[in-house]
Amino acid sequence: MNSTVTPISCFVGMFDILGFRALRNSRSTAGLYQHFVRSTLPTIEHAAAGARETITRNGQQFEVPKQGEFSCSYIGFSDTVIFSTPDDSFTSFLKIVRASRELLQSGFATKTPYRGAIGYGDLIPGPPVFIGSAIEDAYLGEQSQVWAGCMLTSVAREFIDSRRYLSEFRDFLAAETANLSENQREKVLLAGKHITDYSVPVSRNPRNSVAEYLTFSTYVIDWTVGMFAGAAAQAFNPAEEDHPARIIQNTIDFEEWARANNR
Repeated sequence: MNSTVTPISCFVGMFDILGFRALRNSRSTAGLYQHFVRSTLPTIEHAAAGARETITRNGQQFEVPKQGEFSCSYIGFSDTVIFSTPDDSFTSFLKIVRASRELLQSGFATKTPYRGAIGYGDLIPGPPVFIGSAIEDAYLGEQSQVWAGCMLTSVAREFIDSRRYLSEFRDFLAAETANLSENQREKVLLAGKHITDYSVPVSRNPRNSVAEYLTFSTYVIDWTVGMFAGAAAQAFNPAEEDHPARIIQNTIDFEEWARANNR
């Protein structure tokens, strides 16, 4: 049997729920499972799908995810969610940005904040085996951050810069708004601010050494666009230890910066 599989070049978004262990301790494993099935999993499915449709079940109407041209693939296990795209095209770039922003916003809205990174590389998307440099790139980027939010890794940023995807994104939005009213035009163009430059708080924590805190300048997903003010502060329970407290404050600092500078 020939087991050779050709990897694809694509984007991968990897996200972890912050404070997951504390949630499990407070809710119990069974309670957390119920919360995950009823609340967390539907938000992940909606973020991955990118569209919704209304169905009627037992005489009641429900909104359910609808797969389409802007859907991402996803897998989830425990506190980790992984989105992936079918290739590295401009459309796939739009897919991963949209899914990542929607997941972040749903997390802040439900007090389940996520930390994530969009990576780039090759991938064998499984099942049963998910493997590739894109996953490794996203994982290292996700683990390094000291906030709730999502950045693009240096590898992903270099790729989209080489393809001029951000310029194409803004040109695409401008073309889409050509025949809209001024109010509608402003709403659509606001989507162009879903990606912005920011000095991301990161840490280096080598073994047998004290953690080093610094920043890394890259593109990030601005989850504050269209989100209620104060979402960062409301998403967390108070923390006494230094590292969790830094995560909370860095997230609050980003929200305040984005609302003041990215509008």
